Amino acid sequence: MQVGKLSGYFAFGFLLASCGEEAPTAKECLAADMVIHNTLIYTADDDNWTAEAAASLGDKIIFVGSNADAEKYMCGNAEILDMSGKFVYAGLTDGHQHLARMGAREMTIDLGGMGSLKETVDALKAWADDVPDGGWVLGSGWIERDWTDEKRFLNKTDVDAFTANKPLYIPRSDNSSALVNSKALELLGVTKETPDPFGGAFERDKNGEPTGYIVGEAMNLFEPLLPTGEDLNFVKESLQKGWIGTSSMAGPPFMIARNLIMIPIC
Repeated sequence: MQVGKLSGYFAFGFLLASCGEEAPTAKECLAADMVIHNTLIYTADDDNWTAEAAASLGDKIIFVGSNADAEKYMCGNAEILDMSGKFVYAGLTDGHQHLARMGAREMTIDLGGMGSLKETVDALKAWADDVPDGGWVLGSGWIERDWTDEKRFLNKTDVDAFTANKPLYIPRSDNSSALVNSKALELLGVTKETPDPFGGAFERDKNGEPTGYIVGEAMNLFEPLLPTGEDLNFVKESLQKGWIGTSSMAGPPFMIARNLIMIPIC
């Protein structure tokens, strides 16, 4: 995991030491906590694009250079890591991501690529059958325009029969609308008298009853009811892989704040 720390340091720039210092004698040992060598380091420094070795001390990278020059740090209590066959990159930043519910998406049903409404509903039923009563049926990715039988939005009548005791929330592929079932509407207290939120809507039938297809800000009303934790786990795992920043394109403010809080990765 200390390697993960080192890759994180690269994202903040390489802090090269030895400016104005006298060259050490052959017997001198320069202090370092960790030294990596025998690797290919992409520095993001136009003047020194690659290197073979690096050393860190505390929260700073104190050396980036050749294997030969790294030897003066490979002494004392330094942890020495032979990274032969591996690569080191600066921390990665994703410039466009829909972070909210990203972690949950990795643990729920993906309805993308379904060829028909029937295939989509059948897949949902198979998934929902394994969800215990009271648990949320979650997924994403459905898109009616790709279906060959009926090209219409999903509604609660498609899913209520097998989710009577399980609230359901499944965004459409564009994440600007979603399907909810009667149980989810009940939990939120949505009835035919419930007004549409500003910037959103509950689609209704001819009698004014919500159909279960919701749009825009109506989706955000359900967010406080949804299970939490998966998004933070996703962010933590991403940090461990070198992902250190993102620009989140959508999601209610509290969701984004919840996902971007600082969490330990070691």
